[in-house]
Amino acid sequence: MQNPKTQQAMKKNREADQKKVDEILRAMPDVFLFEDQGRQEALEKLAFRPNPAYNPTTYEETVLHALSGLILIDLQEKPLAQLSATLTEQVDFGYGVIGQLKKGGTIEVNRTRLSPGIWKTSSSKININGRIVLFKTISKQQDETQSGFKPVAPDTSIERALEELMGK
Repeated sequence: MQNPKTQQAMKKNREADQKKVDEILRAMPDVFLFEDQGRQEALEKLAFRPNPAYNPTTYEETVLHALSGLILIDLQEKPLAQLSATLTEQVDFGYGVIGQLKKGGTIEVNRTRLSPGIWKTSSSKININGRIVLFKTISKQQDETQSGFKPVAPDTSIERALEELMGK
Protein backbone atom coordinates (compact mmCIF):
# COMPACT_ATOMS: atom_id res chain seq x y z
CA MET A 1 0.00 0.00 0.00
CA GLN A 2 2.83 2.42 0.86
CA ASN A 3 5.30 1.33 -1.82
CA PRO A 4 4.77 3.04 -5.21
CA LYS A 5 7.05 0.50 -6.97
CA THR A 6 4.97 -2.39 -5.65
CA GLN A 7 1.75 -0.64 -6.70
CA GLN A 8 3.21 -0.04 -10.17
CA ALA A 9 4.32 -3.69 -10.47
CA MET A 10 0.85 -4.91 -9.45
CA LYS A 11 -0.76 -2.58 -11.98
CA LYS A 12 1.62 -3.79 -14.71
CA ASN A 13 0.81 -7.46 -13.89
CA ARG A 14 -2.96 -6.76 -14.00
CA GLU A 15 -2.59 -4.98 -17.34
CA ALA A 16 -0.49 -7.84 -18.77
CA ASP A 17 -3.08 -10.39 -17.60
CA GLN A 18 -5.89 -8.33 -19.14
CA LYS A 19 -3.95 -8.04 -22.41
CA LYS A 20 -3.60 -11.86 -22.55
CA VAL A 21 -7.33 -12.29 -21.89
CA ASP A 22 -8.13 -9.77 -24.62
CA GLU A 23 -5.85 -11.62 -27.08
CA ILE A 24 -7.53 -14.92 -26.26
CA LEU A 25 -11.03 -13.44 -26.65
CA ARG A 26 -10.05 -11.95 -30.04
CA ALA A 27 -8.74 -15.34 -31.21
CA MET A 28 -11.86 -17.31 -30.19
CA PRO A 29 -13.87 -16.73 -33.42
CA ASP A 30 -11.01 -18.28 -35.43
CA VAL A 31 -10.03 -21.03 -32.96
CA PHE A 32 -13.52 -22.51 -32.54
CA LEU A 33 -16.54 -23.64 -34.49
CA PHE A 34 -19.76 -22.56 -32.79
CA GLU A 35 -23.22 -24.09 -32.70
CA ASP A 36 -26.23 -22.12 -31.48
CA GLN A 37 -27.94 -23.89 -28.57
CA GLY A 38 -30.78 -21.38 -28.18
CA ARG A 39 -31.52 -18.90 -25.44
CA GLN A 40 -31.26 -19.17 -21.69
CA GLU A 41 -33.16 -16.20 -20.24
CA ALA A 42 -31.36 -13.04 -21.51
CA LEU A 43 -28.35 -15.06 -22.68
CA GLU A 44 -27.46 -16.77 -25.96
CA LYS A 45 -26.07 -20.27 -25.43
CA LEU A 46 -23.34 -21.45 -27.83
CA ALA A 47 -21.52 -24.79 -27.91
CA PHE A 48 -17.95 -24.61 -29.17
CA ARG A 49 -15.35 -27.07 -30.37
CA PRO A 50 -11.92 -26.76 -32.02
CA ASN A 51 -11.85 -25.52 -35.60
CA PRO A 52 -9.80 -28.20 -37.44
CA ALA A 53 -8.70 -25.61 -40.02
CA TYR A 54 -7.09 -23.38 -37.36
CA ASN A 55 -3.33 -23.59 -36.75
CA PRO A 56 -2.37 -22.22 -33.28
CA THR A 57 0.67 -19.96 -33.15
CA THR A 58 1.18 -19.57 -29.36
CA TYR A 59 1.10 -21.87 -26.34
CA GLU A 60 -2.08 -20.16 -25.15
CA GLU A 61 -3.77 -20.71 -28.52
CA THR A 62 -2.63 -24.36 -28.51
CA VAL A 63 -4.34 -24.95 -25.16
CA LEU A 64 -7.39 -22.94 -26.23
CA HIS A 65 -7.68 -25.00 -29.41
CA ALA A 66 -7.95 -28.22 -27.36
CA LEU A 67 -11.04 -27.00 -25.46
CA SER A 68 -14.71 -27.77 -26.07
CA GLY A 69 -17.67 -26.52 -24.09
CA LEU A 70 -20.39 -23.91 -23.73
CA ILE A 71 -20.42 -20.14 -23.55
CA LEU A 72 -23.24 -17.81 -22.63
CA ILE A 73 -23.32 -14.36 -24.22
CA ASP A 74 -25.38 -11.47 -22.86
CA LEU A 75 -27.87 -10.61 -25.63
CA GLN A 76 -28.07 -6.92 -24.76
CA GLU A 77 -24.41 -5.96 -24.35
CA LYS A 78 -22.74 -8.96 -26.08
CA PRO A 79 -19.98 -9.74 -23.54
CA LEU A 80 -19.11 -13.24 -22.42
CA ALA A 81 -21.20 -14.00 -19.31
CA GLN A 82 -20.15 -17.60 -18.68
CA LEU A 83 -17.66 -20.12 -20.05
CA SER A 84 -17.52 -23.81 -19.23
CA ALA A 85 -14.87 -25.87 -21.03
CA THR A 86 -13.09 -29.21 -20.97
CA LEU A 87 -9.69 -30.09 -22.39
CA THR A 88 -10.78 -32.72 -24.91
CA GLU A 89 -7.30 -33.91 -25.82
CA GLN A 90 -3.85 -33.98 -24.29
CA VAL A 91 -1.77 -30.91 -25.19
CA ASP A 92 1.96 -31.49 -25.74
CA PHE A 93 4.60 -28.77 -25.77
CA GLY A 94 7.82 -29.58 -27.61
CA TYR A 95 6.52 -33.03 -28.55
CA GLY A 96 5.81 -33.66 -24.86
CA VAL A 97 9.44 -33.10 -23.82
CA ILE A 98 8.87 -29.55 -22.56
CA GLY A 99 5.53 -30.43 -21.02
CA GLN A 100 1.96 -31.57 -21.43
CA LEU A 101 -1.53 -30.93 -20.13
CA LYS A 102 -3.67 -34.00 -19.62
CA LYS A 103 -7.03 -34.53 -21.29
CA GLY A 104 -10.03 -33.89 -19.04
CA GLY A 105 -8.97 -30.64 -17.36
CA THR A 106 -11.79 -28.13 -16.83
CA ILE A 107 -12.24 -24.38 -16.73
CA GLU A 108 -15.33 -22.48 -15.62
CA VAL A 109 -15.65 -18.69 -15.59
CA ASN A 110 -18.67 -16.60 -14.57
CA ARG A 111 -18.86 -12.85 -15.17
CA THR A 112 -21.25 -10.37 -13.57
CA ARG A 113 -22.60 -7.15 -15.02
CA LEU A 114 -21.84 -4.33 -12.58
CA SER A 115 -23.25 -1.50 -14.67
CA PRO A 116 -23.82 -0.83 -18.38
CA GLY A 117 -20.68 -1.94 -20.22
CA ILE A 118 -18.83 -2.97 -17.05
CA TRP A 119 -18.42 -6.72 -16.47
CA LYS A 120 -16.14 -8.40 -13.92
CA THR A 121 -15.25 -12.03 -13.27
CA SER A 122 -17.30 -13.17 -10.28
CA SER A 123 -16.02 -16.74 -10.10
CA SER A 124 -13.54 -19.05 -11.76
CA LYS A 125 -12.70 -22.70 -11.32
CA ILE A 126 -9.66 -24.32 -12.89
CA ASN A 127 -8.74 -27.98 -12.62
CA ILE A 128 -5.80 -28.89 -14.87
CA ASN A 129 -3.12 -31.56 -14.53
CA GLY A 130 0.02 -32.36 -16.49
CA ARG A 131 3.77 -32.24 -16.31
CA ILE A 132 6.62 -29.96 -17.32
CA VAL A 133 10.22 -30.71 -18.31
CA LEU A 134 9.93 -34.50 -18.26
CA PHE A 135 9.05 -35.28 -14.64
CA LYS A 136 7.76 -32.22 -12.72
CA THR A 137 4.03 -32.60 -12.12
CA ILE A 138 1.66 -29.70 -12.79
CA SER A 139 -1.54 -29.69 -10.81
CA LYS A 140 -3.63 -26.54 -10.73
CA GLN A 141 -6.85 -26.58 -8.78
CA GLN A 142 -8.13 -23.07 -8.28
CA ASP A 143 -11.55 -21.97 -7.10
CA GLU A 144 -12.06 -18.22 -6.72
CA THR A 145 -15.20 -16.26 -5.98
CA GLN A 146 -15.47 -12.48 -5.95
CA SER A 147 -18.56 -10.59 -4.85
CA GLY A 148 -19.71 -7.37 -3.22
CA PHE A 149 -18.48 -5.20 -6.07
CA LYS A 150 -19.01 -1.49 -5.35
CA PRO A 151 -18.29 1.51 -7.54
CA VAL A 152 -15.66 3.98 -6.34
CA ALA A 153 -14.64 7.39 -7.61
CA PRO A 154 -12.02 7.21 -10.39
CA ASP A 155 -9.47 9.14 -8.29
CA THR A 156 -9.79 6.88 -5.22
CA SER A 157 -6.39 6.04 -3.71
CA ILE A 158 -5.47 2.53 -2.63
CA GLU A 159 -5.38 3.74 0.98
CA ARG A 160 -8.94 5.12 0.72
CA ALA A 161 -10.19 1.97 -1.02
CA LEU A 162 -8.76 -0.17 1.78
CA GLU A 163 -10.41 2.07 4.38
CA GLU A 164 -13.76 1.60 2.63
CA LEU A 165 -13.24 -2.17 2.51
CA MET A 166 -12.49 -2.22 6.24
CA GLY A 167 -15.55 -0.08 6.98
CA LYS A 168 -13.60 2.87 8.37
